Amino acid sequence: ILIGVFNFIIFSNKTAATNNEKLVAIHLAKSTMERIKVAMEEHNRQKKAPEYFPYFDLTNIPVNSEEEFHVGKCASLTERQRQACEELYAPKINDVVYNVKVTVSQHSTEKPEDINLKDDQGNDYEKIIETDLNLINVVVEVSHPDPDKKNMVNSIVEGYISYESNR
Repeated sequence: ILIGVFNFIIFSNKTAATNNEKLVAIHLAKSTMERIKVAMEEHNRQKKAPEYFPYFDLTNIPVNSEEEFHVGKCASLTERQRQACEELYAPKINDVVYNVKVTVSQHSTEKPEDINLKDDQGNDYEKIIETDLNLINVVVEVSHPDPDKKNMVNSIVEGYISYESNR
């Protein structure tokens, strides 16, 4: 009976720890997305890049392309910028370092045949494109490299961020 009880306690403890790491990953992905939104709102208000968020400029993402931002891109920055960059892309929470990767993209139609579309009933409608609305697609992926490779923790949050066009 004691062996069964100990096994149950050990299993419960491992499950609780894994669930805690999953919750941290989920909230970290959401908070990173919010930090990016706030930085873009600051950019829209001040018409310049945010002072303490200079490690990527979302307003200059090439159309129909994808860019990734991660801790590896922090090395070439100044000391102050590098610290802020590493806090964003490799935060240490509960003595665990999580990996954060941000992928940004923006799509447009340049072919005339893509502009006028038909719905299921054959009615015309115009396709609304991200560049038409000044939107950037942002995907935040948070992972926890588990040394055992048994319980890899991942969380992905996707959303759109608006900006004022500089083009």
